[in-house]
Amino acid sequence: MRPCTAVHLATLATVLLVTACGVRFLDPEPGTELFEDIDLTGARTVNSELTLTLTLTQAYPVAVRIGCYYEIADRELTDAEKRLGFHERASPIAETVLQPAEPGSRPDDEVAPTDLTFRFSVPTPGKYFVACLTPAAADNGIGMTFTIRRP
Repeated sequence: MRPCTAVHLATLATVLLVTACGVRFLDPEPGTELFEDIDLTGARTVNSELTLTLTLTQAYPVAVRIGCYYEIADRELTDAEKRLGFHERASPIAETVLQPAEPGSRPDDEVAPTDLTFRFSVPTPGKYFVACLTPAAADNGIGMTFTIRRP
């Protein structure tokens, strides 16, 4: 067994910190029972319109509230912010309620994917993290990073 290096420990600390904040890293092939994919298009400059496209499959037999939020990715959080979930401290993009699936549906059923699009802009340059999630179960989400530059 090889000893841990500083790089290994730093990586582990980062993963633990981010997951403790209600956000998790996703595989290159993102997805959960609900969320399949996330994409961001538009000029990534200050105050330009961005379009967030969220692909999901709603197979839950109950209505599901989802929300999309963003925050600057590389800033130091205050102690108070660390105690909040991502969706409680980040800037909102949009929230919506998905209608229940057909009666008898189960989350692992095959369901045709649906795309939702949300438009927003970011007022300051920097590296950001965007995530869409179910606030009732914040670890059920999908996210990505992006950079906003000056025009």
